[in-house]
Amino acid sequence: CMKDNRPCLVMELMERGSLFDILHNPKEKLTWNLRWSLAEDVIGAVAYLHSLRLLHRDIKSGNVLVSKGWCAKLSDFG
Repeated sequence: CMKDNRPCLVMELMERGSLFDILHNPKEKLTWNLRWSLAEDVIGAVAYLHSLRLLHRDIKSGNVLVSKGWCAKLSDFG
């Protein structure tokens, strides 16, 4: 899509919000298996970008979005 004559990437709704918000929410209890699964999702995204010879350059928990089913996706390519 275009916004202000700049291309934008539209992603699906990630119900749980950012990983930053989840990590700083005392009500969220993340098991080590779930943490590992989220890390694997991010690692897979970075590996895919690197296979295309692209660098993200701003990988942080605020740029990782988490779905209702606990799937993590890397965002903020601007």
